[in-house]
Amino acid sequence: MKIPRPVTNALPAATDRQNTTRGSRDARDPAPAGTDGIPGHKAPLQADYKRALFEHFGIVFNELYALANMPIQRFGSTLISKGQFHDYMRLLKDNHAADNLEDVMCRSLVSVDWRGHLYDCDFNQQLGLALPGPTQSGRPHLRDLLREDLSGRPVRVADHCFGCTAGQGSSCGGAL
Repeated sequence: MKIPRPVTNALPAATDRQNTTRGSRDARDPAPAGTDGIPGHKAPLQADYKRALFEHFGIVFNELYALANMPIQRFGSTLISKGQFHDYMRLLKDNHAADNLEDVMCRSLVSVDWRGHLYDCDFNQQLGLALPGPTQSGRPHLRDLLREDLSGRPVRVADHCFGCTAGQGSSCGGAL
């Protein structure tokens, strides 16, 4: 559902640097990826994946959607258990690209859980971070969209949001 909303308390400025070195990690690696795990430019990534998936598995597809691994839930727990959480967060923050803020999914879409509760994005839904601000019914719900305009309502952000703004951004709203 498209709902234009501003990102308030936007992500802290880490750096405007974009990591532009992309390609397969190793020529022997059948799954091409950004060398640092951050989504790269769409055209070369898509071409690499089309070639590799067809050559190795006979798979053909139309369009690539790439997301950075979000440091939440199981992946976040794995990073913590391996002592890599802070390094991964630094990678995301160091590759933050402010240009991606215009197109992140939380600015124009809402995520709805099975009970009808509303969230800024799928990742906030997984973390139980409901849309901020009170509604007539308390916790924001799908039925509230009939009575209230969510346009202009602030977006709830946290450190995991750097996953959508790092590098070329995620397919849910970045350059990919």
